[in-house]
Amino acid sequence: MANAERVTRPIRGEARRVQLRTHARGAAGGGGGGSYDILTFVVDRFDEMGDRLTPIPVEMKGTIQGVLNDGDKVEIDVDWETGQTIQLQKLLNLTTGGMVSIPVAGGSSWILFVVLALFLLPGLIFLIYGLIQHLQGH
Repeated sequence: MANAERVTRPIRGEARRVQLRTHARGAAGGGGGGSYDILTFVVDRFDEMGDRLTPIPVEMKGTIQGVLNDGDKVEIDVDWETGQTIQLQKLLNLTTGGMVSIPVAGGSSWILFVVLALFLLPGLIFLIYGLIQHLQGH
Protein backbone atom coordinates (compact mmCIF):
# COMPACT_ATOMS: atom_id res chain seq x y z
CA MET A 1 0.00 0.00 0.00
CA ALA A 2 1.28 3.50 -0.85
CA ASN A 3 2.28 5.88 1.90
CA ALA A 4 -0.41 8.26 3.07
CA GLU A 5 0.10 11.74 1.68
CA ARG A 6 -1.26 15.01 3.04
CA VAL A 7 -1.32 18.11 0.85
CA THR A 8 -2.09 21.52 2.32
CA ARG A 9 -3.78 24.45 0.66
CA PRO A 10 -3.65 25.92 -1.82
CA ILE A 11 -3.32 23.01 -4.21
CA ARG A 12 -2.19 23.89 -7.74
CA GLY A 13 -1.99 21.64 -10.76
CA GLU A 14 -3.57 20.68 -14.08
CA ALA A 15 -7.16 19.52 -14.46
CA ARG A 16 -7.24 16.17 -16.25
CA ARG A 17 -10.00 13.74 -17.20
CA VAL A 18 -12.58 16.56 -16.94
CA GLN A 19 -16.13 15.19 -17.23
CA LEU A 20 -19.40 17.08 -16.89
CA ARG A 21 -22.58 15.05 -16.46
CA THR A 22 -26.15 16.22 -15.90
CA HIS A 23 -28.48 14.26 -13.63
CA ALA A 24 -32.24 14.60 -13.23
CA ARG A 25 -33.58 15.38 -9.78
CA GLY A 26 -36.28 12.90 -8.86
CA ALA A 27 -39.57 14.15 -7.45
CA ALA A 28 -39.43 11.36 -4.85
CA GLY A 29 -36.13 12.77 -3.54
CA GLY A 30 -37.77 16.11 -2.77
CA GLY A 31 -35.83 17.81 -5.54
CA GLY A 32 -38.97 18.97 -7.31
CA GLY A 33 -37.69 18.04 -10.75
CA GLY A 34 -35.03 19.84 -12.73
CA SER A 35 -31.44 18.72 -12.96
CA TYR A 36 -27.99 19.26 -11.49
CA ASP A 37 -24.46 18.96 -12.80
CA ILE A 38 -21.63 16.73 -11.62
CA LEU A 39 -18.18 17.92 -12.63
CA THR A 40 -15.37 15.44 -11.95
CA PHE A 41 -11.66 15.67 -12.66
CA VAL A 42 -8.27 14.99 -11.16
CA VAL A 43 -5.62 17.56 -10.34
CA ASP A 44 -2.27 16.39 -11.70
CA ARG A 45 0.72 17.80 -9.80
CA PHE A 46 4.43 17.55 -10.35
CA ASP A 47 7.41 17.98 -8.02
CA GLU A 48 10.44 20.20 -8.67
CA MET A 49 12.11 17.41 -10.65
CA GLY A 50 9.08 17.08 -12.94
CA ASP A 51 7.96 13.75 -11.48
CA ARG A 52 4.22 13.21 -11.26
CA LEU A 53 2.74 13.26 -7.76
CA THR A 54 -0.41 11.45 -6.67
CA PRO A 55 -3.39 12.82 -8.66
CA ILE A 56 -6.10 14.42 -6.50
CA PRO A 57 -9.71 13.47 -7.39
CA VAL A 58 -12.25 16.31 -7.30
CA GLU A 59 -16.04 16.43 -7.59
CA MET A 60 -18.43 19.39 -7.81
CA LYS A 61 -22.21 18.86 -7.61
CA GLY A 62 -24.82 21.51 -8.35
CA THR A 63 -25.33 24.12 -11.03
CA ILE A 64 -21.82 24.66 -12.35
CA GLN A 65 -20.90 28.22 -13.29
CA GLY A 66 -17.67 28.85 -15.17
CA VAL A 67 -15.44 26.97 -17.58
CA LEU A 68 -12.98 24.14 -16.98
CA ASN A 69 -11.22 22.28 -19.79
CA ASP A 70 -8.82 19.38 -19.78
CA GLY A 71 -5.30 20.72 -19.22
CA ASP A 72 -6.36 23.98 -17.52
CA LYS A 73 -4.17 25.05 -14.61
CA VAL A 74 -6.24 25.24 -11.41
CA GLU A 75 -5.94 26.30 -7.80
CA ILE A 76 -8.16 24.89 -5.07
CA ASP A 77 -8.19 26.11 -1.49
CA VAL A 78 -8.50 22.88 0.49
CA ASP A 79 -6.35 20.32 2.28
CA TRP A 80 -6.25 16.76 0.96
CA GLU A 81 -5.22 13.32 2.18
CA THR A 82 -4.67 10.16 0.16
CA GLY A 83 -7.93 8.30 -0.44
CA GLN A 84 -10.17 11.37 -0.31
CA THR A 85 -12.23 12.79 -3.15
CA ILE A 86 -12.44 16.54 -2.65
CA GLN A 87 -15.97 17.96 -2.71
CA LEU A 88 -15.59 21.53 -3.98
CA GLN A 89 -17.83 24.59 -4.11
CA LYS A 90 -15.37 26.73 -6.08
CA LEU A 91 -11.97 26.77 -7.74
CA LEU A 92 -9.80 29.27 -9.57
CA ASN A 93 -9.04 28.46 -13.20
CA LEU A 94 -5.53 29.91 -13.55
CA THR A 95 -5.59 29.39 -17.33
CA THR A 96 -8.65 31.59 -17.91
CA GLY A 97 -8.45 33.68 -14.74
CA GLY A 98 -12.08 32.83 -13.98
CA MET A 99 -13.84 31.09 -11.13
CA VAL A 100 -15.68 27.80 -11.47
CA SER A 101 -18.30 27.62 -8.75
CA ILE A 102 -21.57 26.26 -7.48
CA PRO A 103 -23.84 29.01 -6.14
CA VAL A 104 -25.28 28.38 -2.69
CA ALA A 105 -28.76 26.97 -3.22
CA GLY A 106 -31.57 29.14 -1.94
CA GLY A 107 -29.30 32.02 -0.93
CA SER A 108 -31.25 34.72 -2.75
CA SER A 109 -34.66 33.34 -1.76
CA TRP A 110 -33.59 33.32 1.91
CA ILE A 111 -32.58 36.99 1.68
CA LEU A 112 -35.90 37.84 0.01
CA PHE A 113 -37.77 36.05 2.80
CA VAL A 114 -35.92 38.01 5.51
CA VAL A 115 -36.51 41.35 3.77
CA LEU A 116 -40.22 40.64 3.30
CA ALA A 117 -40.54 39.49 6.90
CA LEU A 118 -38.94 42.70 8.16
CA PHE A 119 -41.39 44.80 6.14
CA LEU A 120 -44.49 42.74 6.88
CA LEU A 121 -43.88 42.01 10.57
CA PRO A 122 -44.71 45.53 11.88
CA GLY A 123 -47.98 45.54 9.92
CA LEU A 124 -48.91 42.12 11.25
CA ILE A 125 -48.19 43.22 14.83
CA PHE A 126 -50.33 46.35 14.31
CA LEU A 127 -53.24 44.24 12.99
CA ILE A 128 -53.05 41.79 15.90
CA TYR A 129 -52.85 44.63 18.42
CA GLY A 130 -55.90 46.30 16.82
CA LEU A 131 -57.83 43.03 16.86
CA ILE A 132 -57.06 42.50 20.55
CA GLN A 133 -58.13 46.07 21.34
CA HIS A 134 -61.35 45.57 19.39
CA LEU A 135 -62.14 42.28 21.16
CA GLN A 136 -61.53 43.87 24.56
CA GLY A 137 -63.96 46.67 23.67
CA HIS A 138 -61.54 49.59 23.72
